[in-house]
Amino acid sequence: MLALLAVTVYLSRYVTRPVVQAWENQQRFIADASHELKTPLTAILADASILAREPDKTVREQQMWLDGIYMACPFMAEFARVFGEGQWADEAVRQMTLIYDKTRLDSGLHAHAWDSARAQQWADPETGRSPHVWGRAMGWFVMAHVDVLMSLPKEHPGYAKLAEQLKSLLHAV
Repeated sequence: MLALLAVTVYLSRYVTRPVVQAWENQQRFIADASHELKTPLTAILADASILAREPDKTVREQQMWLDGIYMACPFMAEFARVFGEGQWADEAVRQMTLIYDKTRLDSGLHAHAWDSARAQQWADPETGRSPHVWGRAMGWFVMAHVDVLMSLPKEHPGYAKLAEQLKSLLHAV
């Protein structure tokens, strides 16, 4: 009788192992996704709150950086998709289009940063652009386009514009 109990326990563990593994994988995925979404979204929401409350007291409020676009816009677009808050997708498209237009050089490459006030020592007095193209920032900017386009519905008013920008960026790189 004891042998039958041991075989039954062994077989039940063997049979339920895939279910247990699937459950553990699902729990890990949810924990990772929750962390991946909450951490940047908390920062974005905090920054947006500060900007709305005290726009004249923010640090570097007049500067945009290509690599900084990757740190915010894909999260905005994904947040809009997941939670149905379209204004975040609109904001991501607005920021990406603004920096695309302000940093684009004749070569098709983009300057690393733009200062709308032209107050920084590095800012060109006429354009506000930084004097350098940084390859890594170009890569982040390309990936921001890819990630945002993956989150935007094709019907979004900014989708075609971002797709056109992405083609131009890939051609330039």
